Amino acid sequence: MPSRSSLLLLVAACRHGDLLENHALGAEGLSLSIYDSGDGFTEVVDDRRTVQVANGAFALEIEPSAGLASLLVDGALAVGACHSAEADPASVRCETPAAPGSYRVHVQYQTQGFPYRAQHELRVTAADRATLRSTYVVTTPRWKRTAHVQVFAGLPGGERVPVPLASGEVALDGSQGAVVVPPREVAGRMRRVFDGAMPPTDDLPASDIQWGEASQHVVWVWFELASEHLPPGAIHAIVDVPGELARVAEVTGTRRRDDDEPTRLALFADDEVHGTRKRWHDFSERAELADRFVMTIRNASEEAREVWVEEKLRAPAKRRTVTHAWPKKPGLHRDTLRTKVVVQPGQSERIGYTVAYDF
Repeated sequence: MPSRSSLLLLVAACRHGDLLENHALGAEGLSLSIYDSGDGFTEVVDDRRTVQVANGAFALEIEPSAGLASLLVDGALAVGACHSAEADPASVRCETPAAPGSYRVHVQYQTQGFPYRAQHELRVTAADRATLRSTYVVTTPRWKRTAHVQVFAGLPGGERVPVPLASGEVALDGSQGAVVVPPREVAGRMRRVFDGAMPPTDDLPASDIQWGEASQHVVWVWFELASEHLPPGAIHAIVDVPGELARVAEVTGTRRRDDDEPTRLALFADDEVHGTRKRWHDFSERAELADRFVMTIRNASEEAREVWVEEKLRAPAKRRTVTHAWPKKPGLHRDTLRTKVVVQPGQSERIGYTVAYDF
């Protein structure tokens, strides 16, 4: 977790006892930057406001949970030490040698507690593209002001470089505000995937002969977003593609993504295409362990279907060798073997191979 000061992007700070003068102030206004680190939300408040100086000090109102540790104040007057009232942490009094009157100040601080929730609508009308509309619902404080709100995935100084997701004007009135990204066309691809192995349900090591033993028959239809960053959130998907039945799907948590891979969204299970995975242990490969596979894809629809057959390999292993592959050798991507088959209407296709391991 980065320090509080790192989130303020190295803005010159006014610490207790310091004097700082800065006359380069913009127009009055409030901005709120919300960062999602994956483990929680952090906000940076940037406020340009007018204050009234009297008796060598001026008053500020800040978010009560913020405290003074990250508070930075500068402006068209010299600013000294700032203190919060014990009875009211939101009330801050800052000392200044300036004469009585009105002055513009620039206030920044870090706080927590204003999360956003992502909602997406994905309209797929072609096999290689879709229209995506995203809305970020923000829990707002009761400040009775309007702010320019920006939402980010990632945190300055954290493991992920912040990615800007959306920005817009939001009323901070204690309700649920919305930052909406206009609909945009995104590149992608519909893909049928048969991942025949059931995920291991226990802590069996990959070298155990029973690892990955169980199989399933479902062929999922995924939509792969080629490069779009899609933060977690509910996805309302509308599929209306030629050659496919029109469908509406609610995608909640079923998605997969590697750092350099497309985001995969599980739209629906194809009830007309099914897979079968059979596995035997082959002890003739002169290896510590060898798995022999035969996968069958059956297509009961009236359209030809392209299906990617995937098998996750045991890992880690010192050696992994694919032998006896038919009708062709599968491709290797990281720890997954992939074979593309095209199954004609009412037909089936079979593939097979053996994987030998030394651990």
